[in-house]
Amino acid sequence: MDARFQPVKAYYKTIVPQLTDVEWDKIEETLIVRTLKKREYLVKEGAVCNHVSFIIKGLVRMYFVVDG
Repeated sequence: MDARFQPVKAYYKTIVPQLTDVEWDKIEETLIVRTLKKREYLVKEGAVCNHVSFIIKGLVRMYFVVDG
């Protein structure tokens, strides 16, 4: 198991306690580690977000554009 995913696994175990290690291994196969640089967007305006993101270290700012 990739040690970078340990916090994500711990989170999943809290919401799905019956998650087995075999099931986690299948989930882990689909996970991608992505590092963002300062001022880089996780999702840009107008783009459809079709994934779930977990912030392991650092922080991000979220905002909504209203009326243009």
